[in-house]
Amino acid sequence: MKFKIAIFASVILFGTQFGMEPSQALPASHKAGTPLPRPTVILGFGGVLQPDCVRQVEAGEYRCAKRWAEVTHLLKLLVYQDVESQLIPPLQHQLAIADKSWQQFQTQHCQQLTQRLRNTPDFPIAASVCLAQLNNDRIADLKGIAVYDSEDEPQQAPVTSRQDTTQALWERYQTQYCKFESLFFGSQTRSKQCPNRLNLGRLHHIKAMMNTR
Repeated sequence: MKFKIAIFASVILFGTQFGMEPSQALPASHKAGTPLPRPTVILGFGGVLQPDCVRQVEAGEYRCAKRWAEVTHLLKLLVYQDVESQLIPPLQHQLAIADKSWQQFQTQHCQQLTQRLRNTPDFPIAASVCLAQLNNDRIADLKGIAVYDSEDEPQQAPVTSRQDTTQALWERYQTQYCKFESLFFGSQTRSKQCPNRLNLGRLHHIKAMMNTR
């Protein structure tokens, strides 16, 4: 019930002009009063669908992507709090350890992904999109939802350089979060599928990284 109330509250927030800056910040080519696309919450999907930001002028595209990142972050917090509220203190502690590792991975991954764009106008947009996509992945992890297709992907751990800091952070997160699921769900299917489910997400991250080089 608490989760349903939290989701309902989040949907109400998402329907408002969340995080909008003054319209004066937009260039003259943006028609005053024209609303930017709003992120769409899809509960079966487990996250927030990406709004159509491409057709916006540059400043509008940045605001649109930034809003998507903010909304996914808010929903991630709500989902985390709902999961945490169902746990005994030792499991809350294990979940917190995994979540800290996730935050470190997310920061490092998005920095690495957008590094080549750092001194370009596209950097703020790319950074927001990366954060939003990974927020959606974290929401899916917390819900035990597999959001990537497993039919065409090998499910073994991705092979990367041992010096890859991002991969090391990911492996730490995967170990700690799957330990949490094992403690909480025991021998249930969800805990058994945890490593493969998370590996599919990591393979998707690596593909995105390769496509930006």
